[in-house]
Amino acid sequence: MDERELLELLKTDPERGLDAAIRAYGALVLAAARTALAGVGNGADAEECAADAFAGFFRNLASFDPSKGTVKAYLCSAARNRAADLRRQRRREKGNVSLDGGFDTAGGASPEAEAERAETRRELIGAIDSLSEPDREIVVRRYYLGEPTKSVAKRLGLSAAAVDTRAHRALKKLKALLTDRRSL
Repeated sequence: MDERELLELLKTDPERGLDAAIRAYGALVLAAARTALAGVGNGADAEECAADAFAGFFRNLASFDPSKGTVKAYLCSAARNRAADLRRQRRREKGNVSLDGGFDTAGGASPEAEAERAETRRELIGAIDSLSEPDREIVVRRYYLGEPTKSVAKRLGLSAAAVDTRAHRALKKLKALLTDRRSL
């Protein structure tokens, strides 16, 4: 079933259309939520984000504009946005974010663990600083400030897809930089 047929089914028989959308995109939307929640949420959280994405799409079906994107892209974006909201909520619950991007968790950790975290934080900040613009700003805005892709795209004059692509490539570059630094 293609997008046009799916949208038509959603209009003529909403329940069957929603079932078809879940069958077609459910695994992908769940994977998008899991990826966005990596290190913060669990499987139930990812399932909730995916379910919220489908429910939101269904509620706002009348305002969905296929000329602005596909159903698949909308659902994945909605799941990632819901996951980002949940990630921010969990960060607030865990502790206050400090200026250097780490968490201020009063007490609890040993001095050695705190020193290791501080060193890791310094390495990460150094690696981010080595990125070129706009990649540096994209990483800071998306992953430190939790700014949505659309907002970053608008601010930088890029498309949302370009921001997502650049963010993905920048994260791969950061991983390689940090791996190289640690192997020295």
